[in-house]
Amino acid sequence: MQMHQADFKVSRMASVLNVSRSGFYHWLKYGELPSQRALQQLRRDEQIQQIFADSKQRYGATRIQAELEDKQQTASIKTISDSMRRQGYS
Repeated sequence: MQMHQADFKVSRMASVLNVSRSGFYHWLKYGELPSQRALQQLRRDEQIQQIFADSKQRYGATRIQAELEDKQQTASIKTISDSMRRQGYS
């Protein structure tokens, strides 16, 4: 859409491509930057990956939660389980 912005109206292109105009302008302004939540999730995934590797791949979500609490980090069992599943550990 950005390449053809000079040739066509944004509203027309958005209608044809079935996207919102506001979404297009949001993309122009912010681009492909990851959200704060995505960055936090990446950091948590790295921590969980490190704890899992240090435990010789033996710890489950409950033990990993205890390890995180020892490091003054908090995460629910569900969050840790989701992270492990996303990383292919379960």
